[in-house]
Amino acid sequence: MKYETLSEIFSFIDATRTRLVEKIATLTADHENARAETGGWSVREIIEHISIVEKQIVRLTGLMLMKAETAGEKASPDGRIGPVSLDRIAERASREKYQAPETALPTGAAVSDSLAVMRDSRDALHALRPRLEASNLSTVSYPHPVFGPLNLYEWFVMIGVHEERHLRQIEAILID
Repeated sequence: MKYETLSEIFSFIDATRTRLVEKIATLTADHENARAETGGWSVREIIEHISIVEKQIVRLTGLMLMKAETAGEKASPDGRIGPVSLDRIAERASREKYQAPETALPTGAAVSDSLAVMRDSRDALHALRPRLEASNLSTVSYPHPVFGPLNLYEWFVMIGVHEERHLRQIEAILID
C-alpha cells in the first residue's frame, strides 16, 4: 500500500489496532497463554511485545520530530508526503522470523496492562499529530534493527505492519 498523506497512515494504523483489539477482546486465560504448536511467544507475550514496541516508537517520534522542527523542515502545504510504502518490508516480514531486541522482549505483563500501554502510546501519538502534520518528516531517519534506516513516515507505517504481522500470529495460534 502506498500512503500519500499522514492522515492515510493514521487511518491504517488505527484500523489495524481496531482489528487487533477486537481479536483479543474476549480472550480467556487459556487463550492468553496459548502458543503455536511450534513454540514461540504466547498470545499474552505477543500483545506485550506490541505494546513495548509502540511505546518505543512514540518516544522515537518525539525525538525525531524535534530534529525536524529544529531544522525548520516544514510540511508540504497540500499535506502530501508520499508516496510512502513498506510493501517490500511487509512482504519480507510475512515470511521471515526475527529475534526481537532485548529491549522489546516481553516480561510477563498482563494483557490488560499491555492494552493500557497501547492506548496510552496511541493517545500520545495522536496528541503529536498537529506538530507531525506541520513538519516534513521524510528528512529525519533512524535505523530499524532489521530493515535499516527508516524516515519518520516509514516508522509510522511500521507500527501497522508490525501489528498486522503479530495479529496474523495471534490468529494462527487461536486456530490451533
